[in-house]
Amino acid sequence: MNGRLYALLLFACIQSALAGEENWRAVIGYDPLQKNTACLIESRQLRVFDGLTETPLQLIYNGHVLRMTSESNIDLTYPGVGLRVDGHEPFTVDAVEHRTDLIFSAQADAIKTQFIAGREARIGVGFWPTWPRSDTVDARFSLLGFARAYNAFQHCQTTGELPSQQ
Repeated sequence: MNGRLYALLLFACIQSALAGEENWRAVIGYDPLQKNTACLIESRQLRVFDGLTETPLQLIYNGHVLRMTSESNIDLTYPGVGLRVDGHEPFTVDAVEHRTDLIFSAQADAIKTQFIAGREARIGVGFWPTWPRSDTVDARFSLLGFARAYNAFQHCQTTGELPSQQ
């Protein structure tokens, strides 16, 4: 392999690893479900059009529940609402909290397992009020970096601190 091709491949691998670090991270923050400060895993924030404006979406995992936060009111009557990892069967929403957050709790362990092994999580969500009614939003979260963030999360759960090299 010539030096130029090797350098290009090395650069691509480094960029891929850095991109994974930006997609997911372990943090110590306020968990509204547990109503205290806790170790969490959070995704990079995405912005989607809710029919009126752009709203940020973020996934947050606390070890028991996956939560999708938004700033717009959610409407569960849209077709295809739920979570799908790669080609697996979709997970259904267990609850909507504060009208703006989706809660996935009943199958959180299966979701975590698929996130660790997966490449992409897709959340289908509808927003209200939009007139005329818009389509289901298909938000796509890269899972690159989730396994690394999960390892840091486990360390945090055990020690109460994030590892120094996250």
